[in-house]
Amino acid sequence: MLGVLAVVVAIMKWRRRRRHLCRRLQKKYSPLVDRDLVRQTRLDELYNGTDTNCIKQLRMRKDVFWKLSSRLRDAGLLRDTMHVSVEEQLAMFLHTVGHNLRN
Repeated sequence: MLGVLAVVVAIMKWRRRRRHLCRRLQKKYSPLVDRDLVRQTRLDELYNGTDTNCIKQLRMRKDVFWKLSSRLRDAGLLRDTMHVSVEEQLAMFLHTVGHNLRN
């Protein structure tokens, strides 16, 4: 009798956890397409723009930025993720530190 009760309780817990996970996975966010396009445009302006723009945004010249990003990648200190490249990670960090920004 206790064995049957334990199995029923285990099944109920399993169903509740599965239902909770399904609800958590069903969150909908706004489409990423527009946001990704804006982000990519700004990064292209930064990477392919003038040195003056790069110095204003990141506080360093483009050639130094590219050398630093390649060294960080080669040393294994930063790596590309599914959504963010090493260059973008470095640009976010340098912009935050260079402009004394906080969350």
